[in-house]
Amino acid sequence: MATKETEIKKTNKKDKGPDLKAFYEDLRNLASTKNLTFEQVLEVFKSTLISVLNKKYGPNSNIDIKIDPNNNILDIFVHFNVVDKVKSSDYEMSLEDAKKIDPNAKIGGTITIVENIDNFTRVGTFNIKNTFKNRLKDLENEIIYNEFIEKKGEIVTAQILYSKGNKDVHVSLGKTDAILPKSEQLAKEKYPPGKHIKAVIKDVILRKDPKTKDSEILIILSRSSPLFVTGLFKEEVPEIQDGIVEIVNIVREAGFRTKMLVKSNRMDVDAVGACVGVRGTRIQSILREIHNEKIDIVNSSINPANIISQVLNPARVTEVHVDTGNKEALVIVPDYEFNKALGPGGKNIRLASMLLNYKINLKTEKEFREEMSSPEAKARLEALFHVNTSEAEESEEEEETPITELPGLTKRVIELLEAGGIKSVEQLVEILYPEGSSQPNIEVLQKIPGINKNMAEYIAKIVSESVEIEESEEEE
Repeated sequence: MATKETEIKKTNKKDKGPDLKAFYEDLRNLASTKNLTFEQVLEVFKSTLISVLNKKYGPNSNIDIKIDPNNNILDIFVHFNVVDKVKSSDYEMSLEDAKKIDPNAKIGGTITIVENIDNFTRVGTFNIKNTFKNRLKDLENEIIYNEFIEKKGEIVTAQILYSKGNKDVHVSLGKTDAILPKSEQLAKEKYPPGKHIKAVIKDVILRKDPKTKDSEILIILSRSSPLFVTGLFKEEVPEIQDGIVEIVNIVREAGFRTKMLVKSNRMDVDAVGACVGVRGTRIQSILREIHNEKIDIVNSSINPANIISQVLNPARVTEVHVDTGNKEALVIVPDYEFNKALGPGGKNIRLASMLLNYKINLKTEKEFREEMSSPEAKARLEALFHVNTSEAEESEEEEETPITELPGLTKRVIELLEAGGIKSVEQLVEILYPEGSSQPNIEVLQKIPGINKNMAEYIAKIVSESVEIEESEEEE
Protein backbone atom coordinates (compact mmCIF):
# COMPACT_ATOMS: atom_id res chain seq x y z
CA MET A 1 0.00 0.00 0.00
CA ALA A 2 1.41 3.37 -0.98
CA THR A 3 2.17 5.70 1.86
CA LYS A 4 0.40 8.98 2.08
CA GLU A 5 2.05 12.12 3.37
CA THR A 6 -0.12 14.75 4.98
CA GLU A 7 1.31 18.22 5.48
CA ILE A 8 -0.15 20.36 8.24
CA LYS A 9 0.97 23.96 8.26
CA LYS A 10 0.84 25.89 11.50
CA THR A 11 0.50 29.22 9.73
CA ASN A 12 -1.33 30.36 6.66
CA LYS A 13 0.84 31.07 3.62
CA LYS A 14 -0.77 34.47 3.41
CA ASP A 15 0.38 35.33 6.93
CA LYS A 16 3.30 37.66 6.95
CA GLY A 17 6.38 35.68 8.08
CA PRO A 18 9.83 36.86 9.16
CA ASP A 19 11.91 39.08 6.91
CA LEU A 20 14.24 36.30 5.78
CA LYS A 21 16.20 38.55 3.43
CA ALA A 22 17.17 40.82 6.35
CA PHE A 23 17.73 37.75 8.54
CA TYR A 24 20.25 36.20 6.15
CA GLU A 25 21.96 39.57 5.69
CA ASP A 26 22.35 39.80 9.48
CA LEU A 27 23.94 36.34 9.48
CA ARG A 28 26.38 37.43 6.77
CA ASN A 29 27.39 40.46 8.84
CA LEU A 30 27.73 38.26 11.92
CA ALA A 31 30.03 35.87 10.05
CA SER A 32 32.23 38.77 9.00
CA THR A 33 32.60 40.16 12.52
CA LYS A 34 33.35 36.70 13.94
CA ASN A 35 35.95 35.83 11.27
CA LEU A 36 33.76 32.90 10.20
CA THR A 37 32.42 31.92 6.81
CA PHE A 38 28.74 32.44 6.04
CA GLU A 39 28.41 28.66 5.49
CA GLN A 40 29.81 28.00 8.98
CA VAL A 41 27.28 30.37 10.55
CA LEU A 42 24.40 28.76 8.60
CA GLU A 43 25.50 25.30 9.77
CA VAL A 44 25.59 26.47 13.39
CA PHE A 45 22.12 28.02 13.02
CA LYS A 46 20.74 24.80 11.51
CA SER A 47 22.20 22.65 14.30
CA THR A 48 20.77 25.13 16.82
CA LEU A 49 17.25 24.75 15.41
CA ILE A 50 17.56 20.96 15.47
CA SER A 51 18.75 21.08 19.09
CA VAL A 52 15.82 23.25 20.20
CA LEU A 53 13.26 21.16 18.24
CA ASN A 54 14.71 17.96 19.74
CA LYS A 55 13.86 19.34 23.16
CA LYS A 56 10.31 19.98 21.98
CA TYR A 57 9.64 16.76 20.05
CA GLY A 58 12.23 14.37 21.47
CA PRO A 59 15.92 13.56 20.91
CA ASN A 60 15.16 11.07 18.10
CA SER A 61 12.63 13.22 16.25
CA ASN A 62 12.74 13.29 12.46
CA ILE A 63 13.49 16.91 11.63
CA ASP A 64 14.18 18.27 8.18
CA ILE A 65 15.37 21.87 7.73
CA LYS A 66 15.78 23.50 4.33
CA ILE A 67 17.89 26.65 4.27
CA ASP A 68 18.26 28.59 1.02
CA PRO A 69 19.63 32.12 1.56
CA ASN A 70 19.72 32.82 -2.18
CA ASN A 71 15.94 32.49 -2.42
CA ASN A 72 15.21 33.63 1.16
CA ILE A 73 13.78 30.26 2.18
CA LEU A 74 13.73 28.74 5.67
CA ASP A 75 11.49 25.67 5.95
CA ILE A 76 11.26 23.50 9.06
CA PHE A 77 9.56 20.08 8.83
CA VAL A 78 8.90 17.51 11.56
CA HIS A 79 7.92 14.06 10.22
CA PHE A 80 5.90 11.36 12.03
CA ASN A 81 5.15 7.82 10.89
CA VAL A 82 1.55 6.80 11.48
CA VAL A 83 1.56 3.44 13.28
CA ASP A 84 -0.87 1.10 15.00
CA LYS A 85 1.19 0.98 18.18
CA VAL A 86 3.59 3.78 19.11
CA LYS A 87 7.04 2.66 20.31
CA SER A 88 8.69 6.07 20.11
CA SER A 89 6.68 9.26 20.27
CA ASP A 90 9.73 11.13 18.92
CA TYR A 91 8.95 10.08 15.35
CA GLU A 92 5.80 7.95 15.56
CA MET A 93 2.12 8.90 15.92
CA SER A 94 -0.91 6.75 16.59
CA LEU A 95 -3.69 6.62 14.02
CA GLU A 96 -6.06 8.17 16.54
CA ASP A 97 -3.77 11.23 17.05
CA ALA A 98 -3.04 11.41 13.35
CA LYS A 99 -6.76 11.61 12.49
CA LYS A 100 -7.10 14.59 14.83
CA ILE A 101 -4.72 16.38 12.51
CA ASP A 102 -5.83 14.79 9.24
CA PRO A 103 -9.09 12.78 9.09
CA ASN A 104 -7.73 10.91 6.05
CA ALA A 105 -4.62 9.66 7.85
CA LYS A 106 -3.86 5.92 7.50
CA ILE A 107 -1.46 3.38 9.00
CA GLY A 108 1.84 3.53 7.10
CA GLY A 109 1.33 7.14 6.12
CA THR A 110 3.26 10.19 7.23
CA ILE A 111 2.20 13.31 9.03
CA THR A 112 4.47 16.29 8.42
CA ILE A 113 4.20 19.29 10.68
CA VAL A 114 5.58 22.53 9.28
CA GLU A 115 7.12 24.72 12.00
CA ASN A 116 7.14 28.47 11.50
CA ILE A 117 9.93 30.21 13.37
CA ASP A 118 7.50 33.06 14.16
CA ASN A 119 5.36 30.66 16.18
CA PHE A 120 8.06 29.73 18.67
CA THR A 121 7.20 30.74 22.21
CA ARG A 122 9.18 33.44 23.96
CA VAL A 123 11.07 30.73 25.85
CA GLY A 124 11.72 28.84 22.62
CA THR A 125 13.00 31.97 20.89
CA PHE A 126 15.27 32.71 23.84
CA ASN A 127 16.62 29.17 23.72
CA ILE A 128 17.36 29.50 20.01
CA LYS A 129 19.22 32.78 20.51
CA ASN A 130 21.13 31.52 23.54
CA THR A 131 22.09 28.18 21.99
CA PHE A 132 23.06 29.86 18.71
CA LYS A 133 25.26 32.35 20.56
CA ASN A 134 26.99 29.61 22.58
CA ARG A 135 27.57 27.39 19.56
CA LEU A 136 29.03 30.25 17.59
CA LYS A 137 31.39 30.94 20.48
CA ASP A 138 32.37 27.26 20.58
CA LEU A 139 33.11 27.32 16.85
CA GLU A 140 35.13 30.53 17.19
CA ASN A 141 37.17 29.06 20.03
CA GLU A 142 37.78 25.83 18.15
CA ILE A 143 39.08 27.73 15.10
CA ILE A 144 41.30 29.97 17.25
CA TYR A 145 42.58 26.95 19.19
CA ASN A 146 43.51 25.08 16.00
CA GLU A 147 45.33 28.15 14.70
CA PHE A 148 47.33 28.95 17.84
CA ILE A 149 48.14 25.39 18.91
CA GLU A 150 50.17 25.23 15.69
CA LYS A 151 52.05 28.35 16.84
CA LYS A 152 53.01 26.93 20.22
CA GLY A 153 56.66 27.81 20.86
CA GLU A 154 56.60 30.72 18.41
CA ILE A 155 57.26 34.37 19.20
CA VAL A 156 54.28 36.74 18.89
CA THR A 157 53.91 40.47 19.33
CA ALA A 158 51.16 41.41 21.77
CA GLN A 159 49.63 44.70 22.89
CA ILE A 160 49.08 45.24 26.60
CA LEU A 161 45.39 45.68 27.47
CA TYR A 162 45.49 45.89 31.25
CA SER A 163 46.99 44.35 34.36
CA LYS A 164 45.69 44.09 37.88
CA GLY A 165 48.35 45.19 40.33
CA ASN A 166 51.35 42.88 40.20
CA LYS A 167 49.38 39.96 38.81
CA ASP A 168 48.52 38.61 35.36
CA VAL A 169 48.84 40.89 32.34
CA HIS A 170 46.07 40.69 29.73
CA VAL A 171 47.13 41.28 26.13
CA SER A 172 45.64 41.35 22.65
CA LEU A 173 46.93 39.18 19.80
CA GLY A 174 44.57 40.75 17.28
CA LYS A 175 42.14 37.89 16.70
CA THR A 176 41.95 36.99 20.36
CA ASP A 177 43.30 37.84 23.79
CA ALA A 178 45.98 36.10 25.83
CA ILE A 179 47.45 36.16 29.32
CA LEU A 180 51.01 36.77 30.49
CA PRO A 181 50.88 35.26 34.01
CA LYS A 182 52.89 36.74 36.85
CA SER A 183 55.09 33.61 36.89
CA GLU A 184 55.97 34.13 33.21
CA GLN A 185 56.96 37.80 33.49
CA LEU A 186 60.45 39.24 33.80
CA ALA A 187 61.30 40.74 37.17
CA LYS A 188 60.95 44.52 37.46
CA GLU A 189 59.51 44.76 33.93
CA LYS A 190 56.65 47.25 33.49
CA TYR A 191 53.58 46.55 31.37
CA PRO A 192 51.66 49.79 30.75
CA PRO A 193 48.48 49.59 28.62
CA GLY A 194 49.16 50.10 24.91
CA LYS A 195 52.76 48.88 25.03
CA HIS A 196 53.80 46.23 22.50
CA ILE A 197 55.87 43.31 23.76
CA LYS A 198 57.31 40.10 22.39
CA ALA A 199 56.46 36.81 24.09
CA VAL A 200 56.41 33.11 23.30
CA ILE A 201 53.21 31.07 23.12
CA LYS A 202 53.83 28.64 25.97
CA ASP A 203 50.48 26.86 26.01
CA VAL A 204 47.03 26.88 24.39
CA ILE A 205 44.11 25.40 26.35
CA LEU A 206 40.51 24.84 25.21
CA ARG A 207 38.30 24.11 28.21
CA LYS A 208 34.77 24.35 29.62
CA ASP A 209 33.97 27.03 32.14
CA PRO A 210 33.16 25.11 35.36
CA LYS A 211 30.23 27.43 36.13
CA THR A 212 28.64 28.30 32.78
CA LYS A 213 29.81 25.14 30.95
CA ASP A 214 30.60 27.39 27.98
CA SER A 215 33.83 26.74 26.10
CA GLU A 216 36.70 29.17 26.62
CA ILE A 217 40.17 29.42 25.20
CA LEU A 218 43.23 30.29 27.25
CA ILE A 219 46.45 31.32 25.50
CA ILE A 220 49.37 31.53 27.92
CA LEU A 221 52.38 33.64 26.97
CA SER A 222 55.81 33.75 28.56
CA ARG A 223 58.86 36.01 28.66
CA SER A 224 60.67 34.08 31.40
CA SER A 225 60.61 30.60 29.83
CA PRO A 226 63.62 29.07 28.01
CA LEU A 227 61.20 28.77 25.08
CA PHE A 228 61.25 32.56 24.78
CA VAL A 229 65.03 32.65 24.29
CA THR A 230 64.79 29.71 21.88
CA GLY A 231 62.19 31.62 19.85
CA LEU A 232 64.36 34.75 19.78
CA PHE A 233 67.33 32.76 18.43
CA LYS A 234 65.09 31.20 15.78
CA GLU A 235 64.08 34.69 14.67
CA GLU A 236 67.65 36.04 14.59
CA VAL A 237 69.65 33.07 13.28
CA PRO A 238 68.82 31.90 9.72
CA GLU A 239 70.97 28.79 10.22
CA ILE A 240 68.59 27.65 12.98
CA GLN A 241 65.56 28.32 10.77
CA ASP A 242 67.16 26.24 7.99
CA GLY A 243 68.10 23.37 10.31
CA ILE A 244 71.84 23.84 9.79
CA VAL A 245 72.31 24.72 13.47
CA GLU A 246 70.27 22.98 16.19
CA ILE A 247 69.56 23.99 19.76
CA VAL A 248 70.19 20.67 21.52
CA ASN A 249 69.03 21.88 24.92
CA ILE A 250 68.40 25.14 26.74
CA VAL A 251 67.87 26.01 30.40
CA ARG A 252 67.17 29.35 31.99
CA GLU A 253 66.94 31.17 35.27
CA ALA A 254 65.19 34.33 34.06
CA GLY A 255 67.07 37.47 35.01
CA PHE A 256 70.21 35.54 35.95
CA ARG A 257 71.47 33.35 33.12
CA THR A 258 70.59 31.19 30.13
CA LYS A 259 72.72 28.22 29.11
CA MET A 260 72.35 26.73 25.65
CA LEU A 261 73.86 23.67 24.01
CA VAL A 262 74.09 23.85 20.21
CA LYS A 263 75.39 21.74 17.36
CA SER A 264 76.07 22.23 13.66
CA ASN A 265 74.90 19.83 10.96
CA ARG A 266 77.50 21.16 8.52
CA MET A 267 81.26 20.96 8.95
CA ASP A 268 81.79 24.46 7.51
CA VAL A 269 79.36 26.17 9.92
CA ASP A 270 80.33 26.97 13.50
CA ALA A 271 77.21 26.61 15.66
CA VAL A 272 78.36 29.03 18.37
CA GLY A 273 79.57 31.59 15.85
CA ALA A 274 76.26 31.45 13.95
CA CYS A 275 74.33 32.19 17.13
CA VAL A 276 76.61 35.05 18.16
CA GLY A 277 76.85 36.64 14.70
CA VAL A 278 79.52 38.87 13.22
CA ARG A 279 80.77 41.13 16.00
CA GLY A 280 77.93 39.85 18.17
CA THR A 281 75.20 41.47 16.09
CA ARG A 282 72.75 38.59 16.41
CA ILE A 283 73.10 37.95 20.10
CA GLN A 284 73.03 41.67 20.95
CA SER A 285 69.45 42.07 19.74
CA ILE A 286 68.45 39.07 21.87
CA LEU A 287 70.25 40.47 24.93
CA ARG A 288 68.40 43.77 24.54
CA GLU A 289 65.06 41.91 24.57
CA ILE A 290 65.91 40.12 27.85
CA HIS A 291 67.60 43.13 29.48
CA ASN A 292 71.19 41.87 29.07
CA GLU A 293 70.66 38.59 30.84
CA LYS A 294 73.83 36.49 30.44
CA ILE A 295 73.75 33.73 27.80
CA ASP A 296 76.31 30.90 27.70
CA ILE A 297 76.42 29.09 24.33
CA VAL A 298 78.35 25.81 24.25
CA ASN A 299 79.15 23.53 21.32
CA SER A 300 77.83 20.02 21.97
CA SER A 301 80.33 18.41 19.59
CA ILE A 302 83.29 18.75 21.97
CA ASN A 303 84.09 16.12 24.60
CA PRO A 304 81.99 15.96 27.82
CA ALA A 305 84.78 17.24 30.08
CA ASN A 306 85.22 20.39 27.99
CA ILE A 307 81.47 20.92 27.75
CA ILE A 308 81.15 20.74 31.53
CA SER A 309 84.09 23.12 31.91
CA GLN A 310 82.37 25.65 29.64
CA VAL A 311 78.85 25.38 31.01
CA LEU A 312 80.14 26.43 34.44
CA ASN A 313 81.01 29.82 32.95
CA PRO A 314 81.85 32.42 34.33
CA ALA A 315 84.00 30.27 36.64
CA ARG A 316 87.44 29.05 35.57
CA VAL A 317 87.74 25.30 35.95
CA THR A 318 90.99 23.51 36.88
CA GLU A 319 90.03 19.89 36.21
CA VAL A 320 87.03 17.87 35.10
CA HIS A 321 86.70 14.10 35.58
CA VAL A 322 83.68 12.49 33.93
CA ASP A 323 81.83 9.22 34.49
CA THR A 324 79.78 9.13 31.27
CA GLY A 325 78.07 5.86 32.21
CA ASN A 326 76.48 7.28 35.35
CA LYS A 327 76.34 10.85 33.99
CA GLU A 328 78.33 12.20 36.90
CA ALA A 329 81.27 14.61 36.96
CA LEU A 330 83.87 15.77 39.46
CA VAL A 331 84.77 19.40 38.83
CA ILE A 332 87.72 21.07 40.56
CA VAL A 333 87.99 24.84 40.66
CA PRO A 334 90.39 27.29 42.30
CA ASP A 335 89.25 28.26 45.79
CA TYR A 336 88.48 31.81 44.68
CA GLU A 337 86.33 30.56 41.74
CA PHE A 338 84.05 28.33 43.85
CA ASN A 339 81.34 30.94 44.42
CA LYS A 340 81.28 31.82 40.72
CA ALA A 341 80.89 28.16 39.74
CA LEU A 342 78.15 27.69 42.32
CA GLY A 343 76.31 30.91 41.48
CA PRO A 344 73.89 32.78 43.76
CA GLY A 345 71.80 30.22 45.59
CA GLY A 346 73.47 27.45 43.56
CA LYS A 347 71.82 28.69 40.35
CA ASN A 348 74.86 28.36 38.08
CA ILE A 349 75.73 24.76 38.91
CA ARG A 350 72.03 23.83 38.92
CA LEU A 351 71.60 25.20 35.39
CA ALA A 352 74.72 23.36 34.23
CA SER A 353 73.43 20.08 35.68
CA MET A 354 70.02 20.58 34.06
CA LEU A 355 71.55 21.43 30.68
CA LEU A 356 73.67 18.28 30.52
CA ASN A 357 71.55 16.01 32.73
CA TYR A 358 74.68 15.35 34.79
CA LYS A 359 75.24 15.26 38.52
CA ILE A 360 78.12 17.69 39.08
CA ASN A 361 80.25 17.33 42.19
CA LEU A 362 82.01 20.67 42.72
CA LYS A 363 85.15 20.90 44.83
CA THR A 364 87.82 23.52 45.43
CA GLU A 365 91.47 22.67 44.85
CA LYS A 366 92.00 22.77 48.61
CA GLU A 367 89.12 20.35 49.26
CA PHE A 368 90.39 18.05 46.53
CA ARG A 369 93.93 17.98 48.01
CA GLU A 370 92.54 17.26 51.46
CA GLU A 371 90.39 14.42 50.18
CA MET A 372 93.30 13.00 48.24
CA SER A 373 95.27 12.77 51.48
CA SER A 374 92.89 10.00 52.59
CA PRO A 375 93.66 6.62 50.95
CA GLU A 376 89.98 5.64 51.08
CA ALA A 377 88.81 8.84 49.39
CA LYS A 378 91.62 8.58 46.85
CA ALA A 379 90.61 5.03 45.94
CA ARG A 380 86.94 5.98 45.63
CA LEU A 381 87.67 8.95 43.36
CA GLU A 382 90.00 6.90 41.20
CA ALA A 383 87.32 4.21 40.84
CA LEU A 384 84.51 6.63 40.06
CA PHE A 385 86.22 9.19 37.85
CA HIS A 386 89.50 7.50 36.83
CA VAL A 387 91.45 10.24 38.60
CA ASN A 388 95.22 9.79 38.29
CA THR A 389 96.26 11.17 41.67
CA SER A 390 99.95 11.25 40.86
CA GLU A 391 99.28 13.37 37.78
CA ALA A 392 96.98 15.58 39.83
CA GLU A 393 99.78 16.19 42.32
CA GLU A 394 102.27 16.93 39.53
CA SER A 395 99.84 19.37 37.88
CA GLU A 396 99.76 21.42 41.07
CA GLU A 397 103.48 22.04 40.68
CA GLU A 398 103.27 22.96 36.98
CA GLU A 399 101.19 26.07 36.29
CA GLU A 400 100.04 26.26 32.68
CA THR A 401 99.81 29.52 30.72
CA PRO A 402 96.22 30.46 29.76
CA ILE A 403 95.63 30.61 26.02
CA THR A 404 94.44 34.20 26.49
CA GLU A 405 98.03 35.27 27.23
CA LEU A 406 99.27 34.28 23.79
CA PRO A 407 99.77 37.63 21.98
CA GLY A 408 98.05 38.15 18.64
CA LEU A 409 95.11 35.76 19.08
CA THR A 410 91.74 37.40 18.56
CA LYS A 411 88.88 36.86 20.97
CA ARG A 412 87.05 34.80 18.33
CA VAL A 413 90.03 32.45 17.83
CA ILE A 414 90.43 32.04 21.60
CA GLU A 415 86.73 31.11 21.91
CA LEU A 416 87.07 28.47 19.18
CA LEU A 417 90.22 26.98 20.72
CA GLU A 418 88.62 26.84 24.16
CA ALA A 419 85.50 25.27 22.67
CA GLY A 420 87.81 22.62 21.22
CA GLY A 421 89.25 21.93 24.66
CA ILE A 422 92.49 23.92 24.29
CA LYS A 423 92.74 26.16 27.36
CA SER A 424 96.50 26.71 27.68
CA VAL A 425 99.50 27.62 25.52
CA GLU A 426 101.14 24.36 26.55
CA GLN A 427 98.19 22.35 25.26
CA LEU A 428 98.27 24.24 21.95
CA VAL A 429 101.99 23.64 21.52
CA GLU A 430 101.61 19.95 22.34
CA ILE A 431 98.88 19.59 19.70
CA LEU A 432 100.72 21.57 17.03
CA TYR A 433 104.13 20.00 17.64
CA PRO A 434 103.61 16.37 18.67
CA GLU A 435 106.68 14.62 20.06
CA GLY A 436 108.83 17.73 19.62
CA SER A 437 108.28 18.00 15.85
CA SER A 438 109.66 21.17 14.26
CA GLN A 439 106.77 21.46 11.77
CA PRO A 440 103.27 22.41 12.99
CA ASN A 441 100.48 19.89 12.45
CA ILE A 442 97.72 22.32 11.40
CA GLU A 443 95.40 19.48 10.29
CA VAL A 444 94.67 18.77 13.96
CA LEU A 445 93.47 22.34 14.49
CA GLN A 446 91.25 22.13 11.41
CA LYS A 447 89.26 19.37 13.12
CA ILE A 448 88.03 21.92 15.67
CA PRO A 449 84.61 23.30 14.56
CA GLY A 450 84.95 26.81 13.12
CA ILE A 451 88.70 26.63 12.37
CA ASN A 452 89.56 26.44 8.69
CA LYS A 453 92.99 26.06 7.01
CA ASN A 454 93.76 29.78 6.89
CA MET A 455 92.88 30.24 10.57
CA ALA A 456 94.96 27.18 11.53
CA GLU A 457 97.98 28.57 9.67
CA TYR A 458 97.45 31.93 11.37
CA ILE A 459 97.42 30.26 14.83
CA ALA A 460 100.55 28.22 14.02
CA LYS A 461 102.36 31.38 12.87
CA ILE A 462 101.58 33.15 16.15
CA VAL A 463 102.76 30.15 18.18
CA SER A 464 106.04 29.92 16.22
CA GLU A 465 106.67 33.64 16.73
CA SER A 466 105.78 33.70 20.43
CA VAL A 467 106.87 30.32 21.80
CA GLU A 468 110.30 28.72 21.66
CA ILE A 469 109.84 25.20 20.31
CA GLU A 470 112.33 22.64 21.57
CA GLU A 471 113.15 19.74 19.28
CA SER A 472 113.70 16.35 20.93
CA GLU A 473 117.01 14.62 20.25
CA GLU A 474 116.85 11.10 18.87
CA GLU A 475 118.62 8.42 20.92
CA GLU A 476 121.49 6.71 19.21
